[in-house]
Amino acid sequence: MAVHVVHVVVHVVLVVVHVVVHVVVHVVVHLVVQVAVHMAVHVVVHVVVHVVVHVVHVVVHVVHAVVHVVVHVVHVVVHVVVHVVVHVVVHVVVPVVVHVVVHVVVHVVVHVVVHVVVHVVVQVVVLAVPSSSRRRRGSRWRGAAGGIKGNHDGYLNSSTFDPEVGPGAFEPFMLDNARPLADEDERRRKHLKEKLSLQERNKSFSCSQERFEGST
Repeated sequence: MAVHVVHVVVHVVLVVVHVVVHVVVHVVVHLVVQVAVHMAVHVVVHVVVHVVVHVVHVVVHVVHAVVHVVVHVVHVVVHVVVHVVVHVVVHVVVPVVVHVVVHVVVHVVVHVVVHVVVHVVVQVVVLAVPSSSRRRRGSRWRGAAGGIKGNHDGYLNSSTFDPEVGPGAFEPFMLDNARPLADEDERRRKHLKEKLSLQERNKSFSCSQERFEGST
């Protein structure tokens, strides 16, 4: 009987120990597994996120550096181009334009002033010459038959110094004074022709009268 009781007690103790050990081992393993998995997942996630964040951070820094370099390059190019353009405009284009404009204006002004001065001086000189001087000057340029010998002064013609035409016919730098000169020459030719014809008639009449008187 005592042996049977001891056997039961031992059996109960063994069962209790078995249960306790099983529970303890199960709990310990369960906890270890859970903690290990949790830590592993946590570590993996943390590392992955950390790496991804660092990679993104590096990419952002690289993009920022590239943009910064591009902006600086564009700034330098624009600055150089604007500086060169302004320098060329200020030191080349503006002086050339000013030189051309000043040259043209001065040339035109000098040409107009010289033209006006020559015109006025020639008119004043012609009007200031006495009529006797104009008569002598005119006779020097005309032939025996009243024709024009020539005009060698480049501006004035013989009609300017003709007292019958007068100084009013003087038109410097124009060709309209050729017409009154031609009319005057034609009038002189007709007058000389009539004079010669009259002299011939007088001479013929004198000869006839001499023959008539000789015959009587």
